[in-house]
Amino acid sequence: MQSKRPSIKLVIPLNGRWASLEELRISAQELWEYYLIDAENGEVLAAAILVSADGVPWNSEEHSECLYHIESWLSATAAIYNGQTHRGVFAWEESGMEMRREGSAVILEERTHHKHMQLKPVYFDLREFSKALISATGLAAEVLVELKKCAAHECGEEWRQLSIEWRQYVGEQEIRLMSQEEFDHHKALADQSDDALQKAMFLGYRPKARPKGRRGERLAHLLDYLRQERFTSYWNQLSNCLAPEASEST
Repeated sequence: MQSKRPSIKLVIPLNGRWASLEELRISAQELWEYYLIDAENGEVLAAAILVSADGVPWNSEEHSECLYHIESWLSATAAIYNGQTHRGVFAWEESGMEMRREGSAVILEERTHHKHMQLKPVYFDLREFSKALISATGLAAEVLVELKKCAAHECGEEWRQLSIEWRQYVGEQEIRLMSQEEFDHHKALADQSDDALQKAMFLGYRPKARPKGRRGERLAHLLDYLRQERFTSYWNQLSNCLAPEASEST
């Protein structure tokens, strides 16, 4: 089968509209605040890889879920580029996406058990596909670095450890916005003890911005993902695969 020309786009939802970060022109700080306050539950950290072949869309936003799943696209492509002949792509929770290598070509196929979500095989030149994927995800990798700076600004440089403590002692669903009285009470307790529970609880109160009670829960979710994220490392890994070829051509 003849290889197609790949075109790849990473999109996220903002106020119900799916678009690339370049199109949205949103800063990391603005995205941080959007996720904490205004985003619908399904929009927080949601993202999709859209692949077109010779300008014809191959998949849709329904074939992806969040940044965690985009990581699988990057790691699988790097593995294929480094010589593996077959790799699954965890593109969404019930995905059956497969990535296969045949010579210098890569074949994508969605083989999920949901028949209406299955996608026929499509062939791309591996190097062209990898370069398109790196280009499409580069800004997202940069934004994730900036989001970690937002986490440090919001919660302090120890935010990674707080994320672990939060999950262990409180649980994402129990974190909530507190009243001034509750905040003063727990802060006083925290001043007398190093107990991680108290540290986590009073982070849920924001005296300068308490528009919605969901902020604490969202903050826990964001910190947990940012602490574990492998997006940037997988992006660097794939980028390094392409770097030797790029230097040879100059």
